[in-house]
Amino acid sequence: MNGTFEVATGRYYKDFKGKDCEIILSCSYQKELDADGDQFVKVVCRVTHNSTIFSTCFYDFFNNRDYNETVIRAYNWEINKGGK
Repeated sequence: MNGTFEVATGRYYKDFKGKDCEIILSCSYQKELDADGDQFVKVVCRVTHNSTIFSTCFYDFFNNRDYNETVIRAYNWEINKGGK
């Protein structure tokens, strides 16, 4: 199982000038095995659209750090292909 999908976070964050930020992530996923042989899905997300030039829009989005890309390990993974 592998593929790609896009995530729009919505207008939940403010930059330091108080302007709403819209962030869109492009994500890819694939099944992998960890060191114990347990299957997980590796999800890699990166920012493809940021409505402001300030990276503060993405601050705190993952693990309270300012990432342009993040990797998530999901052990119980289902993709909802309907809706947004």
